[in-house]
Amino acid sequence: MSFTSVNTDVHIKRGTSSQVDSEPTTTWSGRVLLSLGAFGSVAFVVLVVIGGAITDGYDHASQAISELGATGAEHATLQALAFIVVGVGACCFAVGLHLAARTPLTVTALVVVFGVLSAFAQAALPCDEGCEPTTATGTGHIVTGSIGFVAALVAMFLIARHWRRSDPFAVLARPTLALAWTALAGLIAFNVTKGAGFEAVDGVAQRVFALCVLSWMVMTALVVRRLAATPSR
Repeated sequence: MSFTSVNTDVHIKRGTSSQVDSEPTTTWSGRVLLSLGAFGSVAFVVLVVIGGAITDGYDHASQAISELGATGAEHATLQALAFIVVGVGACCFAVGLHLAARTPLTVTALVVVFGVLSAFAQAALPCDEGCEPTTATGTGHIVTGSIGFVAALVAMFLIARHWRRSDPFAVLARPTLALAWTALAGLIAFNVTKGAGFEAVDGVAQRVFALCVLSWMVMTALVVRRLAATPSR
């Protein structure tokens, strides 16, 4: 065997070793970030439930989530914290999903948009009383929230399409698509009921959408964590 052949073999082995060493690190980082994303979603729900329980006269069925953090609200700081927790969690989820499952950067960017707007814009721009756009701040809250909602929804539809032809994550395609369509229905219902004056179910419609998005992040985080940890990955 010539010296050149031996040298080439050494380089190939080194390259292979480097790839093997870096892959577990990337997967591990992705799994940690996915866990943080799932935690953020669960923590948001818990904080909203607590906020509603300690706010006098608050009704989850008829009132928007953002009303817990509206200007002058009794426990506005708690809701601002909830927005920050879920927003930071969504950003962690987006990056972790890309690292662990090699999802398209478009999906990553859309979920980051949702996270940033949920974390900082929603917390820094509290809605007006009743979440009616009567001030610039209140209008900003509604506009940024709407953009974030649409970004999350588009991300869900795109990733469902991507996963249909992506083993081993194809198992997530149908559940993701089902949650995306249900979220879309909830978003439409929220705007229809609000516009038509059916305020008694405004909160229900919004929570359908929000819970679909949060459930998708938790479900995806748990499944991708497990699949990314298998030796075949």
